[in-house]
Amino acid sequence: MGTQHPTRVTGSQFSASNQYTNLVPEAWNKELLRYFDQNHVYRECVNTEYEGQIKGKGDTIHIRKLGRLAVSDYSRNDTIDYQDMTSTKITISIDQQKMWAIKIDDLDVEDMDIAIMPAYARDGGFQIADVIDLYVKDLMIDGADAGNLLGSILAPVGLTQDNIYQKLTQFYEKFVTKRVIKGGESPFLVLSPEAVTLMKNAPEFILKSTAPADKIIRSGDTIANFAGFDIKISTNLTKNTAGAFEFLAGTKLGCTFGMKVNKIQKIDVLHNYYASAIRALYYYGGQVIYPECLGVMTATCTLAT
Repeated sequence: MGTQHPTRVTGSQFSASNQYTNLVPEAWNKELLRYFDQNHVYRECVNTEYEGQIKGKGDTIHIRKLGRLAVSDYSRNDTIDYQDMTSTKITISIDQQKMWAIKIDDLDVEDMDIAIMPAYARDGGFQIADVIDLYVKDLMIDGADAGNLLGSILAPVGLTQDNIYQKLTQFYEKFVTKRVIKGGESPFLVLSPEAVTLMKNAPEFILKSTAPADKIIRSGDTIANFAGFDIKISTNLTKNTAGAFEFLAGTKLGCTFGMKVNKIQKIDVLHNYYASAIRALYYYGGQVIYPECLGVMTATCTLAT
């Protein structure tokens, strides 16, 4: 009589293939980045073209900020004087790192009736995105040009549905004056849900036929074009001590940011546990390069009844 082997129970924690089989790092990496991009708006407002240079924490991104060339008169047979051009080297340090790590007991695996990878990828991606969203927001607000500020903590702009269009066009004028808007480009403006409600109730936004006056679009995180701005909505805006919000506006040229999901690891046998573990490590950093491309409106929001 030959040796008998125990029968495997399909779907149990002891089966050769369980719900963790497909939790490979490559799949997790894609899932985490996908959910990251869907959840928050501030990363959509920065330049990320140098992101591929990041290998790990402590890395630096080197950027050349070009000098301004001068235009001069010219007459036939004039001697041409050449301007010496210099550039400023700016170094961005990837000095931030965040992680999360979870474990699930093997005995609980057979009770899992949900798609576990997308569920944890969604939550992990959201939690990290929230932290980075706030980091990027504060970085740009603190680095905005002093000449591009409208309102202050002591004297915030009072926004209502009746004046929001006029106040935002006044804010938009600052970027036109600084000549940082390229032809055909609309600067972004991040508003709170309260401010978006004012925008949607503004006379300039609603025609007599109730059709939208300014263009409503659905492109990524942009929800509308209003008063010259591509409007984005964020729930990561909180009122300051004066009850006002800080609304960030500008172009992607203003701030450069880099992030790397450095390690997505699945550990099938966790030391001292009958459990599987999953962990993720992120490196990131950023810097405002062109302050004149960023501005802040400090304002309160009041919906008149």
